[in-house]
Amino acid sequence: MSENRWTLPQQQAIEDTGGALLVSAAAGSGKTAVLVARAVRMITREEAPVDADRLLILTFTNAAAEELRGRMARELEKACLHRPADAYLRRQRLLLKRAFIGTIDAFCQQLVHEHFAVLDLPPDVMVGESALMQQLSAQALAETMEAMYQNPDFARFAALYGRTRSDKPAEDAILALYGFTRSLPRPEQALRHFADMYLQPLPLLESAWGRELLGQAQEGVASALKLTANAMDVIAGDEALAGYKPALEQDAQALAALQMALRGSSWDTMAQAANAFSGGKLKAVRGGDAARKNKVKELRGHIKDIIGNIKEKCFCCTELEYQADIQAAAPCVAALVQATQHYADRYMELKTEERSLDFSDFEHFALRLLQDENGGHSVLARQISQRYDAVMVDEYQDTNALQSALYECLARPDGSNLFLVGDVKQSIYRFRSAEPGIFLKKKAKWARYNAESWPAVITLGHNFRSAKAVVDGVNHLFDQLMSPALGDVAYTEEEQLILGQPADGGAFELCLLETDSAAGEAAWVAKRIADMVRKGTPVRTKEGMRPCGYGDFCVLFRAKATMPLFTAELEAQGIPVAADLAGGLLATPEVLPLTAVLRAIDNPGDDIPLAATMLGPLFRFTPDEMTRLRAEVPQGRLWGALAAAEDAKTIEFVAQMRYYKTLAGQFPVGRLCEELAGRTGYLAAVQAMENGGVRGANLLRFIGWAGEASANGRGGLAGFVRLLDAGVEPSSGLAKAVPGHVNLLTIHKSKGLEFPVCFLVDTARPFNKSDLYARVQMHAELGVGLALRTGDTLYPTLPALAIRSRAGRQAQSEEMRVLYVALTRAQDRVVVTLPHKDPATLLQAAATGGAKPDPFLMGRARSMAQWLLPAALNHPAVACPVCDDNGDWLPNAPEPGQEFSLYVVRPSQTDAPEKTRFELTAPPDAALVEQLVAAFAQKPPRAALQQVPVKVSVSALAGKGEETLLRRPSFMYRQALTAAERGTALHAFLQYADFTAAAEDLGGEIARQVAAGFLEPTMADTLDHAGIRAFLRAPLAKRIAAARQVWREYDFLTSIPAKEVQPDLPPPLADAPVLVQGIADLVLRGDDGVEIVDYKTDRNADAETLAARYRPQLELYRRAVEKRLETPVRRLTIWSFALNAEVAL
Repeated sequence: MSENRWTLPQQQAIEDTGGALLVSAAAGSGKTAVLVARAVRMITREEAPVDADRLLILTFTNAAAEELRGRMARELEKACLHRPADAYLRRQRLLLKRAFIGTIDAFCQQLVHEHFAVLDLPPDVMVGESALMQQLSAQALAETMEAMYQNPDFARFAALYGRTRSDKPAEDAILALYGFTRSLPRPEQALRHFADMYLQPLPLLESAWGRELLGQAQEGVASALKLTANAMDVIAGDEALAGYKPALEQDAQALAALQMALRGSSWDTMAQAANAFSGGKLKAVRGGDAARKNKVKELRGHIKDIIGNIKEKCFCCTELEYQADIQAAAPCVAALVQATQHYADRYMELKTEERSLDFSDFEHFALRLLQDENGGHSVLARQISQRYDAVMVDEYQDTNALQSALYECLARPDGSNLFLVGDVKQSIYRFRSAEPGIFLKKKAKWARYNAESWPAVITLGHNFRSAKAVVDGVNHLFDQLMSPALGDVAYTEEEQLILGQPADGGAFELCLLETDSAAGEAAWVAKRIADMVRKGTPVRTKEGMRPCGYGDFCVLFRAKATMPLFTAELEAQGIPVAADLAGGLLATPEVLPLTAVLRAIDNPGDDIPLAATMLGPLFRFTPDEMTRLRAEVPQGRLWGALAAAEDAKTIEFVAQMRYYKTLAGQFPVGRLCEELAGRTGYLAAVQAMENGGVRGANLLRFIGWAGEASANGRGGLAGFVRLLDAGVEPSSGLAKAVPGHVNLLTIHKSKGLEFPVCFLVDTARPFNKSDLYARVQMHAELGVGLALRTGDTLYPTLPALAIRSRAGRQAQSEEMRVLYVALTRAQDRVVVTLPHKDPATLLQAAATGGAKPDPFLMGRARSMAQWLLPAALNHPAVACPVCDDNGDWLPNAPEPGQEFSLYVVRPSQTDAPEKTRFELTAPPDAALVEQLVAAFAQKPPRAALQQVPVKVSVSALAGKGEETLLRRPSFMYRQALTAAERGTALHAFLQYADFTAAAEDLGGEIARQVAAGFLEPTMADTLDHAGIRAFLRAPLAKRIAAARQVWREYDFLTSIPAKEVQPDLPPPLADAPVLVQGIADLVLRGDDGVEIVDYKTDRNADAETLAARYRPQLELYRRAVEKRLETPVRRLTIWSFALNAEVAL
């Protein structure tokens, strides 16, 4: 965007100061430039200019604050060049240094330090070190549990979840509720309200819980009616399918009747109508199009699922049962609230004693200073608000309720000097308690800008980042997908991107990869990037069109799980990569040596970091030199040996270490690190290495973090080393693109960045829904929801189901916004990969016949791919049949010049390029061959042992056993599983299962494992629920619960005489050791000794057969376990899932 060429909405946002403004700024709309221009204009305007330090500018990160300050400084410098004699402008450059431009956390710390006495805080209170805060939290929690167990109601609450002699479920609930309320303005008041909701409960239809579930039921029925209409449209094109029509008409009539019933005034009447629902029976028809038949069955399957969910999750109880549950839960909720408040109070006491607070504490203390008891401006707030002519907030969509209250207290009482900038479509920090509803409420309440009334909303819709193909592609997909129900925003004309500048060309590609693994996806992406660079594919950048280079590419991931695989594949193709991999900054090979040096400087008496320092790249001692030094002084500390050495290299090293030790006492840690990296030449050496740009950036990032950490903490270098020892990692902050490298980033890390070409990969990854299965549910509006127990069964109460429903919709909406962020990073080209083993099945399920995907149905999607494909099939450039049966109509590559394309890539196209092969053509030397044959023909004395494997598995040695299968890649689970694979799925579930939780809510435990990635969805679908429940009710399950120690998948490596593997060995060799490796499914240690349990799924085998078949295997387990645990094994048990019984050996 050229300088001073503002759009009309931008101009309005820059110039209007008549009242409060909310600027809804779409992706790439230049919101930062507008914010800077507005601030500078307020400072430099001729009428009523504002001093720079009377602007309060609040940002989301320190990096963003520094960028804003830098831009404003440059603009003021330009103004001074035009008006060099203007003393006012020169003064503003100085005042800008005093202006507060930073995060709300930093502002609150400053405010609390200014008024510590009013808050009864020590004057030197600061942000506590992570290790210290964890220690204080653990102490407060332990004291809380001890005190609360005197309360019978709390004991009953703990017993709901902690029936395995563990306090952890109750402790987790206290910590979760405490953390949740810390983002609210008044946590104590919120806790009391949560308890009060149970003391005087409203009738179901008047309660927030009942309204939530009824609304979900009504939406579900409306969606089912649409699906029925879609099914009617499908059969309309095929007379042979007319036999389906009576059943579909009966479905429609029954759904319409249920829809009418759900408008009633009695909960029980509505519940009866829902539970009595019965649709038509689909009769078999002969002939007709197979794809259309399958589509009708699929649509009716969706309808069945929706109605089943309404019965199970919405109308799960009667009014009377609900009231009974509320009465039973009330004392438990009150006890949980009391425990949480006890923990909060004690934790605060401990933190105050240690003069350490966390960021949330500073925000709450600041709000206590600024807000009166009625929620209005305090006297101090009125004084502070007079300091500022404008309060400007960036990234307002990521605000939580506490921060929003602070912003309003810092503004004038009427809020007229608020300037809020953000885009709710890019609100993706729900895990940090961001509340997009705050933005949405203001946007709905405030008027559209008309230059006459305020507060007002200005929309910046022009996108100056992306080419036309990218803008059009984003608009099409989100017009199809985003709605108030899914994304929290109706993607109307007001929300759509407007092409900001002439930028024809570009491309938006969706590639349906027929592959069964992430490796195939990574290979195709690497090949595509290499091909584009080799061909010099032109890309549009801010500088114009040019051939692409590796630095123009970014690969985006929802999670880091497959990032290492992509990194390895790209590197294998010789492509430079910059990836923010799991493991953290401190684990990188360029940072580790510097941390060793810092530890050695802090304590030279610690031999390990001192030796690492000497052998490391900064000082480069050789192992031989170290050995010689130690040989000369074999006793005592290594530092003593160094001090006694007489060679020049060691003397110089000792002198340098003493010099750095002196520096450590005089300068901050960051300055010490700079001196080390510069004086030793280490930074230059790192930057000269392969992938030096990334390595150098990591080292500089560590040095910057060391400076920040030492400034915020206590104890200088010693305090910083304690942070390292505690495993504290630097916060990731905003990522920066590494020039010349393909950047691999999570979508969250990419926010605020842009690249000419963006690949979005791993789109078939299931959404993470683990939070929805927490044992205690919580929501700011809906309060707290528990599960109650009846006998051995734990069931969710209606409040818990209502909260789970709301939270699930909010989580899905956030995933939609994450997708929006991902697809708006590109300047010239977007490439989305949709990996699937069976594209034909996926296409058939995704086709909607041209109708917009149903928001309710899309809200039940498991992955981004299940959103993207239906929307893409409705694009005008994609000629999609009403019902597709094989996908052969799709091209296998993007067509030249086509802006939007969907294509299928077959397996041969996903293979990585073959490495160059070298063949030897020289003829063999006959004499040498003869000599080698004779040499190898000689048999050594122990030749008989060559036929005996060095290591064998228990199952192989036992001779029989269930086949152990490698887990299928996730995309292969679209096909039916074999019997052996179903057994593998069952073993996988049992390996990770919380048996107590599974006994209480088996479906919830399975869903938790799917969300956590332990089980593939199709694996979960094959689990034998009845068999698992029989296992969980058996005496064996009680022994597991009572055991002092339980080991799952207990792996061992032991040895046995070779004669047990091959009995015919001669006596001298019969006792040679052979390694035996095995894994026992379950090992229990109880009061009566050790028990080994093995799960078996063999069918058509009675107890005697199983015992005979597996006794040798379990006897080997016994020998190995007894050797390792040094305890006799008293019991060997097989649990047969075919017999639903245990078999004792």
